[in-house]
Amino acid sequence: MDLSAHLHRMVILETFLGVGGGVAGISSGYWIKAQGYFVPAVSCIGITALAFFLIPLLPDSKKINEEIRHGAVFDAKNQTRVDEANPVNQSQSSVGESEQG
Repeated sequence: MDLSAHLHRMVILETFLGVGGGVAGISSGYWIKAQGYFVPAVSCIGITALAFFLIPLLPDSKKINEEIRHGAVFDAKNQTRVDEANPVNQSQSSVGESEQG
């Protein structure tokens, strides 16, 4: 992996985290002033709990990166796995063979 590309992605990530944190800090002050402390606190706790429950559902990025590196690509439209060496799906080739015979 190119070191400069990695550095560029990290700079973008840190920028978004900094800007997002600043906006959240300013807007939460106005939210607390408008609705009191309880509603914003419960909302933040709920969003954090939701994030912790969703983390196990995320796919393993190492496995995805290895599949991409080895040429296996996922076709989102047909929801099937496509190999670069054989771009025809397994189900389509079997249908074609049954029509011929």
